This record gives sequence, structure tokens and C-alpha cells, in this order.
Amino acid sequence: RAYGMHARLLRPERRPAFPVVLIAMFAMFAVAEIFSISVNDRLRSTMEMTQESGISQPGMTRTSSSRDALRVSAQTDVQKLKGAVTGRLLETGACKMEAIGMRAVGNALKTIAIIGTPPGPNARRFNIKTTVNSRRILIENETEKTKLNMTIVSFDIESARDGESTEINMEGHSESEPIRVSRSTVVGSLASKISREFESDTNRRVIIRVMGPMATNVAVKALCVAKTMLATSGIENEAKFKAKFVRENDLSIVEVAVSLDKSSE
Repeated sequence: RAYGMHARLLRPERRPAFPVVLIAMFAMFAVAEIFSISVNDRLRSTMEMTQESGISQPGMTRTSSSRDALRVSAQTDVQKLKGAVTGRLLETGACKMEAIGMRAVGNALKTIAIIGTPPGPNARRFNIKTTVNSRRILIENETEKTKLNMTIVSFDIESARDGESTEINMEGHSESEPIRVSRSTVVGSLASKISREFESDTNRRVIIRVMGPMATNVAVKALCVAKTMLATSGIENEAKFKAKFVRENDLSIVEVAVSLDKSSE
């Protein structure tokens, strides 16, 4: 200890900041882990509720469905789903998938794109067209006294018969410029753009390009909304699409070509 007028003032000892940062990081990880556990419990409860409602049985939907549908989830293996879909296309010429959630919808569309993109020139290519629809359901859990609103997106896939083509005659008509969809694209704006393309020319083919589950979810929702807009405008033809993978700026992107079905006319 120093005494006198010229004593040097002692500075308080600085403690290293590393332990404080380390403690803060551990606290953040702990909070994230608790949140993850809470979300997983919620998802598990949701799956139990959907199983009770009959829409989440393996490989099936409600028993009132006209044909069994393949259930798609966020954890679905795309290659296994592709095998299941192609098996049904070979057996019956049609297949239905139902998905709940953003990543599940992305897995379903990715599967359709894989089937529509043959790995080689000599590989078998399925000539398919797909219709997408959505519906909302309310699931009640009487035990926990909770209600859950869910949107089920269904993909109805049809394979052309021998000698039949799913392509429409594009002679004298053109394709739209590729509409690139991102995670920030507004569903209503995209749906309006799609419907305006068909209102100007019902034989027009609208090209949509997406990459990533969020952009895929936006595009699928927009297609469902656009179908309602077209029906309101008096266009009753079903909007169907083909999907395949394309290369753009060294990236693999899903291209969706939407057209109106004229087979019923």
C-alpha cells in the first residue's frame, strides 16, 4: 500500500472477459435446448393428434379417401418416396401424396421433379402431370383441451397411358418468362400473376422456378390460390403442372411448368 502525496493510485484489477462470454454462450445453448425440447414435444403431440384423426397412418389418409395417399413429412426420404410413387404409377397409373408443413411440401415437389428429370438419355421417363390442392382441417385434442388448425397439401399425379400425351399443343402460343420465386415472394402477388397469364391466354404455359423449401412452399400455395382466382374469373379448366430440375448459374433449381388441362373440352 502506498502512502503520501505522490502515492500512485491503484487501478482496480481487470478480470478477463473470456469466462463471462463462455457463461453467456452456455446460457444461450441451454435456452435453445429447452426451446428445442418444447418444439419437439409440440410436434409429437401434433402427430399423435393427426394419427387419432386418421390422416397420419403410414402410407394412408382418411378412410373416406377415394384412393390411399402417401403421407409425406419433413423427415421423409426423397429417394424412398420416389420409389413408392413410381411403383404406384406403374401399377395403377396414378398416385396421391399428402403433405403437412413447409419441408414436407418441399419433399413432395422434389420427388415429382426427380421423377420428371431422367438421370440419362436412355433412362425411363414418366410422362406425368400433377394437380395440387389444399384444405384446412381442425384437430381437437380432448385430453389436452387444445385445437390445432392444419393445412394439408395434396398432390394428385397422373401418368399418361400408352400413346397418350400429357403435353398441350403449344403451336401459336408461347411460354411465360420464368418467374423466380424466393422466400420473400408474396403468395397473393404470385397467384395474381399466374392467373393473369392464363386469363390473357388459356393455352399459355407459365414457368415458375424455385429453390429451397420456403420458396417451394410459397409457389405451391400460390398455385392453390391461383386456381380459386381462375374459377372466379370463369375459367374452369384444371391447372396442372410438370416439374423437373434445371441448371441456372451452376445451381440446381426446380422448374414448374403450369398449364390448363383441355382434355375435358
